[in-house]
Amino acid sequence: MNDFAKTGVAVAVAAVLAAVAAWTRPAAPKDDEFRDQGQPLFPDFKDPLAATSLQVVEYDATTGAPSVFKVEFKNGRWTIPSHFDYPADGKDRLAKTATSLTGIRKDTLRSSRKEDHALCGVVDPEESAGGDAAARGRRITIRDASGAALADLIVGKKADEDGKTWFVRVPGQNRVYAVKMEVDLSTKFGDWIETDLTKIDPAGIWRITLENYAVQQVGPYFKLTDEKVTDFEKARDEWTTEGLAADQAVDVKAIGDMTGTIDDLKILGVRRKTPAMVALLKGEEGAKFGDADIGDLVDKGFIPMRGELLSKEGNLVVSCEDGVVYQIRFGAVFTGTGIDLEAGGEKKPDGKKDEEKEEKKDAAPAGTEARYLMIIATFSEKDVKPEKMDDPPRSPARISTRPWTPWRIQQEEEARRADYDRQMADYRAKLMESGKRFNERAEAGRKRAKQLQARFADWYYVIGAEAFTKLHVKREDLVTSKNKPAGPELPPDDGGDDHGH
Repeated sequence: MNDFAKTGVAVAVAAVLAAVAAWTRPAAPKDDEFRDQGQPLFPDFKDPLAATSLQVVEYDATTGAPSVFKVEFKNGRWTIPSHFDYPADGKDRLAKTATSLTGIRKDTLRSSRKEDHALCGVVDPEESAGGDAAARGRRITIRDASGAALADLIVGKKADEDGKTWFVRVPGQNRVYAVKMEVDLSTKFGDWIETDLTKIDPAGIWRITLENYAVQQVGPYFKLTDEKVTDFEKARDEWTTEGLAADQAVDVKAIGDMTGTIDDLKILGVRRKTPAMVALLKGEEGAKFGDADIGDLVDKGFIPMRGELLSKEGNLVVSCEDGVVYQIRFGAVFTGTGIDLEAGGEKKPDGKKDEEKEEKKDAAPAGTEARYLMIIATFSEKDVKPEKMDDPPRSPARISTRPWTPWRIQQEEEARRADYDRQMADYRAKLMESGKRFNERAEAGRKRAKQLQARFADWYYVIGAEAFTKLHVKREDLVTSKNKPAGPELPPDDGGDDHGH
């Protein structure tokens, strides 16, 4: 091939590449279409506090359908409608998101053609199924109390490498803009709810009861296996339990890991209990329990049996110093992802999961399985931690008659009696103060238990496998040997000669 031919080929290739580049980038808009460039996207949206609802729609490639997450202010509180109106801690987060949308402008017009929407990733996720999932954007809609849209925007792909400029489009319009924006937006259920679920202070826990057992189904019947109850108690700031050998002690670190998990319990999802179950837990009169209520309990791994409610994997009972007693009940395994895990289609758990777990524990990484959890909070006066009190003063001993005179003995006895009376007066005053503190603590516990009862009554919770492992412990997990070496182990003696001597 001569030089002339080589040049012709190069020109042809360059022309093809240019054509491909032109085809795969947004078409340049016409000059008269730039007239609104630099103007606000939502000129009437000026007050972020006017926002009372936020909806985010994303396309779920797994299900092939839009996934909707919504937070709104309704009936005097923030809730998540997509998750059974679970209470949301969303005011500040929504205000922050709304503020980030009030000031955005149409920085750069990048295309006016519908054909470029897929390339920029701004196809409406609510459009009919089909097509490339990567072409669909995230649609964010903010409304006020009247339901009017304050902002409605589809956010697509990044428009440059700095990560702060995005392709955006207003639904129903063809124009695509490159906009600088920083929207701190999460559609994760856990990011929108109260993070302190249990409202527990680990330092205030003074008794832990492990109710270890399992409920297995054999045909249409259930049977109880491996039943064992163990109490751990913190007396004078030291944890102890019955049956410790001379070289054993309660593992304080293991206790701390467990109580810390309770304090920082992360929930992955929620399910509503039936109205009858809620009424029963709230102590309402006339609650009628039917087959549907029992079926819902059994589906979640909670089995009415022997005249009581049993849990598939036992219970953890935690007593606090104010008399609040938490029953943390471990139900059935649930496996799912995304909205199915968070709010679910109420699909039944795989009952064989628990029985097969030991055989398949290496088949799936930790965290892929979740578990239903029920929390019940009650007040028990006998579980209010007693006050620490010294022993009462001892009565003065009798005085020997020698070598003192009767008058001297009488004087000494009167002095000792007066000293004893002063000690008893101080002791009674301390008893009264102790009783007052006990009663105040008990009263605070009654109030807190009532609040927690209302908080937990409506919900089954879904927790991750890691949290379950840290909470579902046995006695041997919380007991350690006192003789564990404190430093590094020495190398074994090889029996050789001591060459140093």
